[in-house]
Amino acid sequence: MENDKDPVSRFDEQMKIEVKHLKRSALLMIIPAIFAIGGRFILVSHPNTACAIAENSALLALWPQNLLLQGQLYASRYTSHEKCTFFAMQSIFAAGCYIWLLFKIVDDIYRKDTIFIPGFLKVALITITVSVVSVFTSRFEEYNTLYSLNLSQSIEINIWKNIPLIWLFVFSTGILIERALAYGRSRP
Repeated sequence: MENDKDPVSRFDEQMKIEVKHLKRSALLMIIPAIFAIGGRFILVSHPNTACAIAENSALLALWPQNLLLQGQLYASRYTSHEKCTFFAMQSIFAAGCYIWLLFKIVDDIYRKDTIFIPGFLKVALITITVSVVSVFTSRFEEYNTLYSLNLSQSIEINIWKNIPLIWLFVFSTGILIERALAYGRSRP
């Protein structure tokens, strides 16, 4: 019966479903925001917690870029507490993003729609490629730049500069998984 509908109405119905799931995903994005704000509050209230998180190899590895930046940051002018705060905040925010990703995947697994829009998968592949390259090539610069991490700015500014990269990486991973599942559902 679904095939009896004209292509325009089928596309309109699919767009309504996509918008519904996009709204749900956007609402769930409050989870990483809560982790960022709550994590920062906890780290300020309990300064020793930052180093406990940063010294735990499992928690440090929650955000792979931490492992790449470790040597460069430890050789920098920042205090031990600032270095710990940087790594702890990255890990805390990444944990919140991964929880969002888990909810998103569960939501996407139970979707019933079967229409696949190929262009979305291409955009997801491009976005995930850009974010992966950014994660594995970014480093602290010696000079002051607007977007990249740099050693001349405070550790707080560097934390908030890097949070969008974490979000982009996890968000694009979620979109790629969503599109892959949609592709699977569209196959007979």
